[in-house]
Amino acid sequence: MATTTSAVAVLTKALARPNPTPHLLLRALRAAGLEVTRTADRPAWMPTTPDAYALVKQAADWHIAGLTPQEIAGRMRRSTRMINRYLAAAAAIPGLLDPFEEQR
Repeated sequence: MATTTSAVAVLTKALARPNPTPHLLLRALRAAGLEVTRTADRPAWMPTTPDAYALVKQAADWHIAGLTPQEIAGRMRRSTRMINRYLAAAAAIPGLLDPFEEQR
Protein backbone atom coordinates (compact mmCIF):
# COMPACT_ATOMS: atom_id res chain seq x y z
CA MET A 1 0.00 0.00 0.00
CA ALA A 2 1.57 3.25 -1.13
CA THR A 3 1.15 6.31 1.03
CA THR A 4 0.99 9.75 -0.44
CA THR A 5 1.71 12.97 1.35
CA SER A 6 -0.69 15.80 0.68
CA ALA A 7 0.32 19.43 0.73
CA VAL A 8 -2.20 20.02 3.52
CA ALA A 9 -0.58 17.36 5.71
CA VAL A 10 2.91 18.75 5.09
CA LEU A 11 1.84 22.34 5.80
CA THR A 12 -0.11 21.34 8.92
CA LYS A 13 2.95 19.59 10.32
CA ALA A 14 5.27 22.49 9.39
CA LEU A 15 2.92 25.08 10.89
CA ALA A 16 2.84 23.14 14.18
CA ARG A 17 6.55 23.80 14.66
CA PRO A 18 7.69 26.93 16.51
CA ASN A 19 8.22 30.02 14.37
CA PRO A 20 7.27 28.75 10.91
CA THR A 21 8.46 30.99 8.09
CA PRO A 22 7.44 31.03 4.43
CA HIS A 23 10.90 29.73 3.54
CA LEU A 24 10.56 26.76 5.91
CA LEU A 25 7.07 25.97 4.61
CA LEU A 26 8.33 25.87 1.02
CA ARG A 27 11.30 23.75 2.08
CA ALA A 28 8.95 21.27 3.79
CA LEU A 29 6.86 21.00 0.62
CA ARG A 30 9.96 20.39 -1.50
CA ALA A 31 11.29 17.80 0.98
CA ALA A 32 7.99 15.92 0.73
CA GLY A 33 8.49 15.68 -3.02
CA LEU A 34 5.87 18.23 -3.96
CA GLU A 35 6.60 20.61 -6.80
CA VAL A 36 7.16 24.21 -5.72
CA THR A 37 7.65 26.70 -8.53
CA ARG A 38 9.52 29.94 -8.23
CA THR A 39 7.71 33.24 -8.47
CA ALA A 40 7.88 35.31 -11.60
CA ASP A 41 10.44 38.08 -11.77
CA ARG A 42 7.84 40.56 -12.95
CA PRO A 43 4.32 41.27 -11.74
CA ALA A 44 1.50 39.35 -13.38
CA TRP A 45 -0.03 42.58 -14.72
CA MET A 46 2.01 45.02 -16.78
CA PRO A 47 0.72 47.96 -18.82
CA THR A 48 0.42 47.15 -22.52
CA THR A 49 -1.27 50.30 -23.81
CA PRO A 50 -0.33 53.99 -23.56
CA ASP A 51 -3.40 54.61 -21.39
CA ALA A 52 -2.46 51.84 -18.96
CA TYR A 53 1.12 53.11 -18.82
CA ALA A 54 -0.19 56.61 -18.04
CA LEU A 55 -2.18 55.20 -15.10
CA VAL A 56 0.91 53.39 -13.79
CA LYS A 57 3.02 56.54 -14.18
CA GLN A 58 0.43 58.69 -12.39
CA ALA A 59 0.24 56.23 -9.48
CA ALA A 60 4.05 56.12 -9.30
CA ASP A 61 4.30 59.92 -9.32
CA TRP A 62 1.83 60.23 -6.45
CA HIS A 63 3.61 57.43 -4.57
CA ILE A 64 6.91 59.29 -4.91
CA ALA A 65 5.13 62.43 -3.67
CA GLY A 66 4.31 60.54 -0.47
CA LEU A 67 0.70 59.45 -0.94
CA THR A 68 -0.40 56.08 0.40
CA PRO A 69 -2.02 53.50 -1.89
CA GLN A 70 -5.37 54.32 -0.25
CA GLU A 71 -4.97 58.04 -1.02
CA ILE A 72 -3.93 57.28 -4.59
CA ALA A 73 -6.96 54.99 -4.98
CA GLY A 74 -9.24 57.81 -3.87
CA ARG A 75 -7.72 60.29 -6.30
CA MET A 76 -7.73 57.88 -9.23
CA ARG A 77 -11.13 56.37 -8.38
CA ARG A 78 -9.71 52.88 -8.45
CA SER A 79 -9.56 50.11 -5.86
CA THR A 80 -6.57 49.84 -3.56
CA ARG A 81 -5.94 46.42 -5.11
CA MET A 82 -5.63 48.01 -8.57
CA ILE A 83 -3.32 50.71 -7.22
CA ASN A 84 -1.11 48.01 -5.72
CA ARG A 85 -0.97 46.40 -9.17
CA TYR A 86 -0.01 49.75 -10.71
CA LEU A 87 2.73 50.25 -8.12
CA ALA A 88 4.06 46.71 -8.61
CA ALA A 89 4.23 47.36 -12.35
CA ALA A 90 5.91 50.72 -11.72
CA ALA A 91 8.54 49.01 -9.56
CA ALA A 92 9.31 46.64 -12.45
CA ILE A 93 9.70 49.48 -14.98
CA PRO A 94 13.11 51.15 -14.62
CA GLY A 95 12.90 54.82 -13.73
CA LEU A 96 9.27 55.06 -12.62
CA LEU A 97 9.60 54.67 -8.86
CA ASP A 98 13.30 55.56 -8.74
CA PRO A 99 13.98 58.34 -11.27
CA PHE A 100 17.74 57.94 -10.83
CA GLU A 101 17.65 54.21 -11.61
CA GLU A 102 17.68 54.69 -15.38
CA GLN A 103 20.80 56.87 -15.13
CA ARG A 104 22.84 54.10 -13.46
